[in-house]
Amino acid sequence: MNPDWQPIKECLETSDRIVLTTHVSPDGDGVGSEIGLFHFLRARGKTVHILNPSGMGREYSFLDEGGNVQLYQPVQHLHLVQNADAFIILDIGDYARLQKVGDHIKQSSGKTICIDHHPQTKHDFDYEIIDVDAAATGMMVYDLIKYIEPDAINFEIAQALYCALMTDTGSFRFSNTTAATHKMAMELLKYDIEPHKIYRNVYESSSIERMKL
Repeated sequence: MNPDWQPIKECLETSDRIVLTTHVSPDGDGVGSEIGLFHFLRARGKTVHILNPSGMGREYSFLDEGGNVQLYQPVQHLHLVQNADAFIILDIGDYARLQKVGDHIKQSSGKTICIDHHPQTKHDFDYEIIDVDAAATGMMVYDLIKYIEPDAINFEIAQALYCALMTDTGSFRFSNTTAATHKMAMELLKYDIEPHKIYRNVYESSSIERMKL
């Protein structure tokens, strides 16, 4: 599938305040996708907030040294949702798995954009890009960034999107690993990311409590 990114590009160009979110108990694809997109949009002068329905696992904290991924707290964050021009919902096509964030997004007047690679039957968003052939939502975010501004990739974006790709392909072991996934990984490696460090953070940094469990 070759998604039509032009409507998404136009929506983002006319949106100054953007909220990103992903599903409850976010995995590497959800977290990597939103962090990569966060850095891209911030570099383009947008006011961007990542508001998630549940906390991020410590294994992904290395992607967010600036503390930009926030656990949604209505008292603290509702005004950001109410005043947003656009919402980008990543790696999930169901408001239910966004919990309170999803409830409040539906009550907002901002445009909703869903970018996901899972099959879905509901179509409750203003814009939907669903590509079930994509190995990860991070691949779709990569394509979107390259479509809007081909030279925009930097270290932070590359590291986040590599993490998304690595985790959803089982470290390039699953059947969704293709020439396209390896090509994307090759392109991201040009930005001095270190795959062994990303792997170590995600898979080899468990707490003592988790190991005991």
